[in-house]
Amino acid sequence: VLLDLFLGDSRGLDTFAQFQALHPELPILVMSGLDDERDAEAAVHDGAQDYLVKGQMDEVLLHRAVRYAIERKRVERALRDSEAFYQSLVENLPQFIYRKDAQSRFTFANRRFCTLLGKTLQEIIGRTDYDFFPAELAAKYQADDQRVMAAGKLFETVEEHTPPGGEKEHVQVVKSPVFDAHGRIIGT
Repeated sequence: VLLDLFLGDSRGLDTFAQFQALHPELPILVMSGLDDERDAEAAVHDGAQDYLVKGQMDEVLLHRAVRYAIERKRVERALRDSEAFYQSLVENLPQFIYRKDAQSRFTFANRRFCTLLGKTLQEIIGRTDYDFFPAELAAKYQADDQRVMAAGKLFETVEEHTPPGGEKEHVQVVKSPVFDAHGRIIGT
């Protein structure tokens, strides 16, 4: 969609916001007669694919902008679908799933793990095992994390646990290194 910001019944970035609310699935190229860098940044930040200034483009540039906008929106949609799939998978598995950074601080936890600790995700993020477990157990967990990151390999074991007020149980533990986009280990 090539969207002019100055229409008869709407003006400025409100035009974009109203149209995007009605058609969030469409790639939108904002067009304006004003070369306003703040409006351009705001429009792109809020989801416009580009901000084009009338009189500063030709047929070739317009064609390229439309083509790129369509492709960016396709990639954005694919990423959003992939993230939704990942989130659904992680949240619906029966395991306790969490992720830690290289300093063993929690960076993610699924609902089941949050329920185990009796904490919200916001209360877990940025904290360490020492905030939730006895010192001896926390030290063991962090030593396991360091071993996994140093070896760059999966660690699997069965451990005995006694939850508060519960009976002793055996838990299968699987820890794996987490890699960034460049293949560097950034956590467990």
